[in-house]
Amino acid sequence: MLDFADLRTKPGANKMAVVLVTLVLILGLAAALVLFPLSSGPKPGNSGSSSSGVSGGSSISSTSSSYTSSISSSASTGTGTSTTSTSYVSTVTPGGNISFVQPSLYVATNGNDAWSGTMAAPNSAGTDGPFATLQRAQSAADEMESFQPSRDTPVGIEIEGGTYILQSTFLLTPSDSGTQAAPIVYEAAPGAPVVVSGGKQLVGWTRVLGNEWAASASGLQYFEQMWKNGQRIYRPSTTNGTYLYVAATVYSAHKSQACSVQVGTRYECFDRFQFRPGDLKGSYYDMNSVEIDDFECWTMPVMKLKSVDLSNDTAFLTGTTARTRTCHGFITGHRYLVENAMESLAPGQWYFDKPNARILYMAMPGEDPNMETFVAPQVQALILGVGVSHIEFLGLTFSYSNWVVPASGWISPQGEELTNTGQLPAAINFTQSSYVPFANDTMSHLSAYAVSFTGTGPFEPSVAAPFNEIINDCRLYDLGAGGVVVGKPPSQGDTDSNVAQYTIIWNSVIADIGRFLPGGNGIYILNSHNNLVGHDVVYGTYSNAVSVGGTYAYNMALPQLAHDNTVEYVLAFDVNQGVAEDGGALYTASGTAQGNVIRNDVVHDVVADINATIHGYGGWGIYFDSTSQNVVAEDDLVYRTSFPSIHQNDGFNNTVTNSILAFGGEGIIDRTHDNASSIFVSHDIIYYDNTYMAGSMQRGVWECVATCSSQFLFTSNLYWYTGGTVSFYTSMPTKTHTFQQWQSLGEDAGSVVANPLFADSAGSNFSIPANSPAYSIGFRPFDPSQAGLLGGASYQVPPVPQSFLTNVSPPTGF
Repeated sequence: MLDFADLRTKPGANKMAVVLVTLVLILGLAAALVLFPLSSGPKPGNSGSSSSGVSGGSSISSTSSSYTSSISSSASTGTGTSTTSTSYVSTVTPGGNISFVQPSLYVATNGNDAWSGTMAAPNSAGTDGPFATLQRAQSAADEMESFQPSRDTPVGIEIEGGTYILQSTFLLTPSDSGTQAAPIVYEAAPGAPVVVSGGKQLVGWTRVLGNEWAASASGLQYFEQMWKNGQRIYRPSTTNGTYLYVAATVYSAHKSQACSVQVGTRYECFDRFQFRPGDLKGSYYDMNSVEIDDFECWTMPVMKLKSVDLSNDTAFLTGTTARTRTCHGFITGHRYLVENAMESLAPGQWYFDKPNARILYMAMPGEDPNMETFVAPQVQALILGVGVSHIEFLGLTFSYSNWVVPASGWISPQGEELTNTGQLPAAINFTQSSYVPFANDTMSHLSAYAVSFTGTGPFEPSVAAPFNEIINDCRLYDLGAGGVVVGKPPSQGDTDSNVAQYTIIWNSVIADIGRFLPGGNGIYILNSHNNLVGHDVVYGTYSNAVSVGGTYAYNMALPQLAHDNTVEYVLAFDVNQGVAEDGGALYTASGTAQGNVIRNDVVHDVVADINATIHGYGGWGIYFDSTSQNVVAEDDLVYRTSFPSIHQNDGFNNTVTNSILAFGGEGIIDRTHDNASSIFVSHDIIYYDNTYMAGSMQRGVWECVATCSSQFLFTSNLYWYTGGTVSFYTSMPTKTHTFQQWQSLGEDAGSVVANPLFADSAGSNFSIPANSPAYSIGFRPFDPSQAGLLGGASYQVPPVPQSFLTNVSPPTGF
């Protein structure tokens, strides 16, 4: 259990220790970051080298077993430096006091809800033993807490090995809460695999014709995702993965609900598109079950097919997509897929035949489906907690949640976010709750997001930690949308006290996500503040790895409360993978909110849809979007990105300092709009081989109508261009400048052009020796191997088949 109060080892806590999280509230404290690295060795895949740092043998090291970090943190001073001011400090000591507690109650697959639940196994007479269901243990725990109001030890509910099938959502309400002294702890038996499942096994397959088999769907909820032997399998696509392209956007002479955006004298339609001859059929079996995956810039609406007009090569849908001219709707040249057409069923694929209430599966050669294990998800939300506190989940696996596309389609909001109307619930949902940790848990084979925390529960002054929810030492993978979402999009009525806050996502792996809705983020913090994302590994995403904010240009008038969030020691790689455009690994849309920090992170191999027919842009490492202000990125390593390492889109006073930015496609820094005081770049090592203009490390808008330094400011950087002479670019006036000319514009005082002498940049070893000229600019060494899981733990999880055609360039392709 997680001891919030005093770190005491509870009686009988003699089972496997996982990770200790101690959370200390220190009011009125101003603190700077203190770092005690826990490992001097590299992590597999972190930097691809045998070196542990960038300081040539002088990397920071310590034998201390604790790590201390401020939660609310830096704001830019406008000079490329940062200051830190915070009231809360967290201390994390690896190795053990999220620990398993002495059980009070037991649940087992061979139990009986009529028994006492006080034994781990049935007695010899078969008259007493464990409970059979979590719901019965829940009510028994409530009774224990009710009958013992002064109880000062946890109620441990030990769940024996096996799979526990939920028939409906496991609902937790305030009466199910524990207390600080006596939390309710749902924990796996020592060493036992425990799966809490919302799925149902499909059995009784009969051969239909050839390799096509069928199983009855009688009594089943409709589902759109399925698993075989724990491996995600997909529905048919007419092109089996390769993309189709919109031939033309459709316009109407008359304004209507579906054709609503005026373009010249016509109105753009959002419920139809023109396709290339032969790409669609005039009719399909169960037409309305056929789906169109519409790849827009950064979203992918999933629309239901209504009809097909072959005379005009036009497809009509049951609903409309989002409506903007530039990036939403059916845009000429954009990609799409035709999915779930029974006529295209291929080996290894399945189809829900609704008219005949059966599931079809096209077997592989020689395969008998009756020898395999097929699981269909049936329960939308596995856990729903409303207004609860002091409930813990340790060592459990949560799998097989069910979410389906509405009849009118899914318009795909940015991040596939949990909308204010709750359209996309996560498998595990907690709202208005506090002190709810998940530790050493697995969330896998889920249809949408894995976990969501919205709103906040009551703060208890007697509890040392202000944190509401914790994801600690968990593994989240094979997810239909994203990993963890904290908060909701900005809404009228949001205040600092009622939005989600003080959530920790720590030392966890989030991998291979967006397998159904590719816009899902690994970690998505919306209108939420004082959250800590630390030592996580996020990879295999089609969209952003970590996002902070949710304030976009269209909602600037709404409360902007995504402040004082920290993203640190995160390892993010294989991001976007050529599926989504306009994406980045570490992303902010925090508006005017202050105190957001991105530090000590490692980002590499970010590839947007660079081969799209039109658009085809993005794939940034760190992305300040949509008027983000006063965000500080420091001590980060960013390399191999399909677009520049850093992207600034609107916004003011964002800082990139003391970082290594290498091998950005089309340069290192991209700027979209001409805002005054937009970005400060200082004490960075900038190393590139691919440029926007000859020799320039910049891309985009760099206007100097006023003084350059009033619009953006570079100071004390080291530059090296492997292709020749370093140069700099301004877009108004349009001119390429030498280093000396650039300095005469007021830029890069104290900067140098010199080879940093990386140990092996081609091999991703960015260590620098003691004689590196980087020290002359005031560069402070940091150790990239500290990003990722603590102690050098492996982050590998079972691989998940790609759901969309990817475009992952080789390391030399940037």
